Amino acid sequence: MAFRTLVKSGNTSFVVSLPIEWVRENKLAAGDTISLSYGTNGHLLISPQELKESPKVEETCINIDGKDTNDLRNEIISAYIDDFKNIRLVGKEIKDKSVMITEIIQGLIALDVIEHTPQHIIARNFFDYKDTSASMVLKKEDIILRAMLVEIKKFFQKGLRAKDYEEINNLNEQINKLNLLAMKVTKKALTDPNIAKMFELNYLEIVLTSKINFFLENISHHLKSIAQDLVYLDEKKKTVKSLEQIYSTTERIYVEMMNNHHQKNRNQMSKLVKEEKEIMERIDNIHRVNDDLLVGKALENMKVIHEYLIRITKLCLSF
Repeated sequence: MAFRTLVKSGNTSFVVSLPIEWVRENKLAAGDTISLSYGTNGHLLISPQELKESPKVEETCINIDGKDTNDLRNEIISAYIDDFKNIRLVGKEIKDKSVMITEIIQGLIALDVIEHTPQHIIARNFFDYKDTSASMVLKKEDIILRAMLVEIKKFFQKGLRAKDYEEINNLNEQINKLNLLAMKVTKKALTDPNIAKMFELNYLEIVLTSKINFFLENISHHLKSIAQDLVYLDEKKKTVKSLEQIYSTTERIYVEMMNNHHQKNRNQMSKLVKEEKEIMERIDNIHRVNDDLLVGKALENMKVIHEYLIRITKLCLSF
């Protein structure tokens, strides 16, 4: 950490010298214009006027031999999040594992195979940070999650069939892809001040958005589990009525919570915490008298969803 002394300049301003290392790194010279913006806790952020995305590291190489699907998926995702321009996969097992590798790559947004030979596969990172931001990714996840809630709600009118579950599962997979993109975007914004400036978010807002993305992915997973069980449940059973009431309230609270977050309405957010806890108590009460296994599993998943909703609400109130 470097320290500087303020020097008074005229009646209305002060002057401070900038570290020469920072000036050289950003290719600045006397007479260039820099940008000043206010951060949190009294911080003043100084950056070059022309914000440029740091160049991607050219390439990383992954040897696929002797690795199972999970190992390869983790290594490819790690390279994707680290923002390498090219991911080269090599090994004697390319031919046998090419389908699996291609499926993993297709599950990552803006990553595409550009070269495929018997000796290697090269995936190119086409993602441009100017096209999105951490908050935009969050809003996309929110939109898809609302669609999942609507799809599952159809069960109470006409039941859910296997094809309905497939649609819900597809939505869940979209959220999984977006969450990995959110991790990529978050890491870039936290390590590259120019990207954070481009997103118009301070570090606390970047961390908050990242945590909410993580919670939404988990909510999506539990909604998928609910849908999976509802396929085998008769929507006309008496025990389903209490489940419908809880589900409708869950959907409403989620929509209100996310609307309040997007609008930064802290007063309304605080009111939801009490209601969320009351819903969890209602779920416990219904659970005690319920004797249907599938209804019980759905109630357990909805309770976990409300635990995440409480975490999101408290998180938003603490920032």
